[in-house]
Amino acid sequence: MGIIQPTKAELRRCEIAGLNYVVGNSNMFHVKEFRIYEDICKTYFTGQLVIETSMNTGELMIAPTVEVFIDFSCPRSDGGTTKRYQERFRIYSYESRPLSGGADARMEHTIQLIGQEYYNDKHNVVTQNFKNETGTSAARKIHNQYVQSNGGLDIRIPSTGLIGQDRTPHQTINKKPVKAVHDILDRVVYSSYKTCAPIYFRNKPGYEWDLYKSL
Repeated sequence: MGIIQPTKAELRRCEIAGLNYVVGNSNMFHVKEFRIYEDICKTYFTGQLVIETSMNTGELMIAPTVEVFIDFSCPRSDGGTTKRYQERFRIYSYESRPLSGGADARMEHTIQLIGQEYYNDKHNVVTQNFKNETGTSAARKIHNQYVQSNGGLDIRIPSTGLIGQDRTPHQTINKKPVKAVHDILDRVVYSSYKTCAPIYFRNKPGYEWDLYKSL
């Protein structure tokens, strides 16, 4: 089986604030490096973009929360079907420094990127009671209402038992959505496994609630 070569990629499109790195015959900015980070510890993706601008064009597009779109493809070592990756981020922070040489006010910008889910989590607070329902059902409700930016939560294996009943509901009071979901993770049980560690994360197709199992 051929593997994707992580050091080789063809950048098809990169937009910052709706401006492509090439607009007509005028170069808005030059992409020098880009990195995308995905793991099972986060409900959002992060990334880094290093670009070069001239004539102060960076001031037109670089600012916190501005949307960034990246589209690139990766060849396979066996010559198989090329994988294409597209994702939207927002600018979390950036650093700029002048470059020596030339008279065009050249600047290099290192931009830290983050997914929209990060802001959905930061800008919302959950206060809600859950009773007579499973933990996975309650987690799906919180995710779908507050966190999602790319679809609902896919729960591979539903939990068993109820996290709250009429007289003693599970209370979520003034908590950020992701923290509320993780609090539920600590309470759920599964009849099929002696021990397990539920995880809540974002992958490329969407969001998942899955299990690390130890039998």
